[in-house]
Amino acid sequence: MCLLDLFRYKKTKFFIRPDQVGFDGIIGNDLLKDLVWHFDRDKNTVAVFDKLPSSLADSNVTWLPFDTFFGKISFAATITFADHTLQRNIIVDTGSRYHMIINDAYFKGKKAFPTPAIESAGYSLSGMAKHHKATLPQLEIGNLVLNKVVTNIIREDEDDFWTVGSALLSQFELIIDYPNSKIGFIPSSD
Repeated sequence: MCLLDLFRYKKTKFFIRPDQVGFDGIIGNDLLKDLVWHFDRDKNTVAVFDKLPSSLADSNVTWLPFDTFFGKISFAATITFADHTLQRNIIVDTGSRYHMIINDAYFKGKKAFPTPAIESAGYSLSGMAKHHKATLPQLEIGNLVLNKVVTNIIREDEDDFWTVGSALLSQFELIIDYPNSKIGFIPSSD
């Protein structure tokens, strides 16, 4: 179903007429927060539902509760470093093409920096940003255990900058059930 069809056939408080629907590649939280979204990269599809269909509820899904803050989803995870583990919430950042990003401030005077780490650079509209890249031994999301997670360690103003990006998320079918505040992960076939 394309977005225009969604607004033709469903009542929404956001648009009165179909010609008011503009799409520039970004779907905002005002639209997302009232629906159930199923992202299937293997099939190149995005499906939208008013409520979670039984076919998705009954499939082999790892479900996690999530919180939202300023429209961003976060969920609990356990991050394993070489010398310690950390349990904390991480933010879903679908705009990031990385696997995982953490703030370098966490390592200053507290914990050992992951090794080996290489210097790297990312490019965006704001230019080049130098950072370090390392492989963390493990990331646990619910009962999913992901080993050797490539992680970018960046310098940010915010103290609380821990995200998973689209490179990691694209390895799963994702179901985001906003009405019930839960996110589902189905491992990709390959």
